[in-house]
Amino acid sequence: MDLYPSLIANATADLPAFPDTWQHAPIQLEVCGTMPTWESNGWTTTAPDGEVYKTFQFALDQHASVLNAKSTDIPAAYVPAIDDLLRENGYRFVIDSVNHDSTVQAGVDADLVLSVGWSNLGVAPHYLRRTLTYRLRSTTTTTEAIFASTQDTRAWLPGSWDVVDMFTVPATLPPGDYHLEIALTDRPGTNPTTSPLPPLHLGTTGRTPDGYYTVSQLTVE
Repeated sequence: MDLYPSLIANATADLPAFPDTWQHAPIQLEVCGTMPTWESNGWTTTAPDGEVYKTFQFALDQHASVLNAKSTDIPAAYVPAIDDLLRENGYRFVIDSVNHDSTVQAGVDADLVLSVGWSNLGVAPHYLRRTLTYRLRSTTTTTEAIFASTQDTRAWLPGSWDVVDMFTVPATLPPGDYHLEIALTDRPGTNPTTSPLPPLHLGTTGRTPDGYYTVSQLTVE
């Protein structure tokens, strides 16, 4: 409370849109002192008046994506509060609902309509482009089909989002039962060339080894 409020006030005076900067660029805060020093000062995580509790709440109120704790140990007494902070700062995407027909015909005229409800339970969006990707993966073979959405997931601010996508199931996809899987995937980099990062972790169970989340099942006829 000795530094950040005045910095924020000065920035807002020069740039009235500054309070909304978190919607487009990440906010990073750095702790004053170190956490072992906090502990030696007797600062606690107890709500509502514990100094550490208020510090973490301030970070969340500023829509922080990163809290720089410096290169020191985290006192054991603070670990539960750190875990709680990590579940809230930045983004935390959760799949709330998935709706689609239970069967679909493969072919050029067969459309698969996917209606997915999302929540961002964090305090900020993510800031690098990712692709909302769906995958149909056979329950018995290695056959799969991948569909890429045109949604710009960087616009998913804290709150709830309803997404509807429609894809044509390839006529070559063999009949059978398929898992429906969802991921927020990366893309290769250029100049320099880089491999895609793993899909984002979601606040949802069912993550596969390659980063997709199994959310439903349907039959291709």
